[in-house]
Amino acid sequence: MISGTGVDRGGANEALLDVVSLLGCPVITTGAGRSTVSAEHPNFVYGFGGAGDEVRREADVLLVAGSLVTVIVVAYLLLSAIAVQMTADGVFGFLDTYLQR
Repeated sequence: MISGTGVDRGGANEALLDVVSLLGCPVITTGAGRSTVSAEHPNFVYGFGGAGDEVRREADVLLVAGSLVTVIVVAYLLLSAIAVQMTADGVFGFLDTYLQR
């Protein structure tokens, strides 16, 4: 899971952590979304470095919550098999088309 600043702005921090706990998946924040997940959370992985790269490489699906598709997010997605973007206005999309895989 990648958590962006939209999670914080939408007040969805608790809901995001509920999904992360339910799935048992790691959670990485974008630079702007640093406040969305505490570094003390057991599923938190620092996304800018080797550990974050490994998590993204090993992911079958990458969920992007509250983040626009920016250069940083696209770099994350290039390391993942399938990506799904979730936004506050209810837009869900598979980003493979955007990336023209």
